[in-house]
Amino acid sequence: MVATLDSLKNDFGRKTGKSSHRSRRGRPSLAEMANRRESSQERLVKSAIGAFAKHGFETVTTGLIAENAGMAQSMVYYHFKTKEQIWKAAIEQLMRDLGERFPLATDELKDLDPVNRLKVLVRRFVRMSALDISLSRIMIHEGTTPGPRLIWLAERFLKPGFELFDETVTEGIKSGHLKDLPVYTVTHTIISAAAMTYCLAPVVEATHGVDLGDEVAMNELADSFLTILFDGLLAKPKGEGDSS
Repeated sequence: MVATLDSLKNDFGRKTGKSSHRSRRGRPSLAEMANRRESSQERLVKSAIGAFAKHGFETVTTGLIAENAGMAQSMVYYHFKTKEQIWKAAIEQLMRDLGERFPLATDELKDLDPVNRLKVLVRRFVRMSALDISLSRIMIHEGTTPGPRLIWLAERFLKPGFELFDETVTEGIKSGHLKDLPVYTVTHTIISAAAMTYCLAPVVEATHGVDLGDEVAMNELADSFLTILFDGLLAKPKGEGDSS
């Protein structure tokens, strides 16, 4: 019997271990393409966070964002269309990251009196500022050039955190634990002190040789904030006991 062409091909394949069908590299699946897009988006957003924190919105270009991400500038417009769109994406990612590490939920603090609850919040904010100063720097940039971006940032992300301090301070005033000061002045004094100090961390290191990112320095700074805030700077006269 004369072997057909197909049988010869199959027989050759069995002897050589090669398939009779030519192997070809398939096109990436939709899922793979989505993962690639997500990966490129993540790289661009990460680059954007660093760029906007360092230079501010007006100075940053999409070319700089793409260059720092190791990508072509066209990829920025492919994913985000405008510079403002990637700025918002950067803020959203930054706030998600901070929210995972420093959640606003304070259920575990509900049994504390307002003063001790406020002390815990201050320590948390100092640590948050120490571990990632990107948000603080972006706030400073946007605060010096107020406009629609600042309003969007405040309404969507900043107010919930500020309100947490406001509510604790208000409760402390009503309970008689804290002096009756305008609440916003207390909240902004706390937040501005921590945020600005870490934005100027290189100045602290240059003038005093202290690395504020160090765990010891972080705790020292939080302790000093709490002492100044709740006890003041004036030392007690010798022999005077602790009135607390």
